[in-house]
Amino acid sequence: MLKIVQTLAMDGARVTPAQYLPAFAARQVEADFRVVHCTSEDELIAACADADIVFGQCSVQRFSRRVLASLRACRMIVSMGIGFENLDREAASEAGIVVANVPDFCLEEVADHALALILACTRRVVALHGSAREGGGGDAIQRLRQHHWPRMRRLRGRTLGLVGFGAIARAVVPRAAGFGLNVIACDPYVDAGAMALAGVGAVSQDELLAHADIVSLHVPLNDGNRHLLGAVAFARMKPGAIVINTGRGGLIDHAALSIALRDGIVAAAGLDVTEPEPLPPEHDLWSLDQVVITPHSAGISPEAMSALVQRPWQETLRLLDGEWPAGWINPEAQAAYQARWR
Repeated sequence: MLKIVQTLAMDGARVTPAQYLPAFAARQVEADFRVVHCTSEDELIAACADADIVFGQCSVQRFSRRVLASLRACRMIVSMGIGFENLDREAASEAGIVVANVPDFCLEEVADHALALILACTRRVVALHGSAREGGGGDAIQRLRQHHWPRMRRLRGRTLGLVGFGAIARAVVPRAAGFGLNVIACDPYVDAGAMALAGVGAVSQDELLAHADIVSLHVPLNDGNRHLLGAVAFARMKPGAIVINTGRGGLIDHAALSIALRDGIVAAAGLDVTEPEPLPPEHDLWSLDQVVITPHSAGISPEAMSALVQRPWQETLRLLDGEWPAGWINPEAQAAYQARWR
C-alpha cells in the first residue's frame, strides 16, 4: 500500500486519486490518499509519520530538519508551487528524500499580474476608481488635477528593470515590449547572451537601480537576499522609480519602503506579497494611495490551479517507474535515496 498524504486543502482544487487509479493499477500499486490540513510542525509530523509520498507547500509549511527526521517512510515530497524556502533541503537530501516543486506553475498568471500592478501604479487605477466613486463635484475635479493627474505616467519609452531572469521574468518581457517598455535585467546565474536573445540588456544590480523607471522583483527569497530592497537600495534608485513585487514579501524592507515613498524617492509600489502576510491594518503602507496591494493572488487562475494539482500525481508515477521527478530540486539526494530505497 502506497500511502500519500496531502498536507493542505486546495479550496476547491483538491484532486482525488480516482482518475489515477488505472495508472496505479497498471503498476500493481494500491494507493491510499488522504488530506490533512497542517499549520504547524507538530501537525506535519502527526499527519505524515507513515507517508510514503507527501504533497505539501514548502513555501508556507515548515518542513524543518525536525519534521523530516520524523518521516521514516517518506520517499518524496512534492511542493505544490514554485517556492520551497521553508524546506530544509540539506536534511531532506541526507535522509534520502527526493524533493520536487512545480517550477512552471502560474508563469503566465504572475507575468500578467506584474503588468497589472505596473499599470495600476503608472495609471493610478485604484486611486482613480476611488475618486470616481466620490463623485464629480468641484473638490473632486480639483483633486484630480492637483493630486492624481500629475502622477500619471506613459509607459512607452520607459525602462523596466527585472531583478532575476527566470521563467516568470522572461514571460514578462514580451508583455512589457507590447507597451513599449525597454527592458534590462540583472541575474548572476544567467548569461548576458541569453538575455540579449530575449531583447533584454544585461546589467549589474546597481546599474539596474540607477536606470530603471520600474523595478520588478522576480527572485526566490533566501538568507542572502532578504530585504534586497532596503534603505541603501532605495537611495541608489532613479528618483521617482516604481517598485513591483510578485516574488516574496521578505525581499523588501517595508519600513524603508514607506519612508522612500513618503520622501518621494519611490513614486509608487505594487505589491502582491508582503512581510508579514497579511500586512497588519495599522501598517503605514495602507495609508499611502500610491501603493497597490493584492493578497498574494498573482498566481491564481482556474487553469493554473488545475495544472498544479495534477503535477504531484504525475511525479509520483514517475518515481514508481524508476524515473526522477521533472521538478527535482535536490539531485544531491540521489545516492542516499538509492541506498535507502533501491
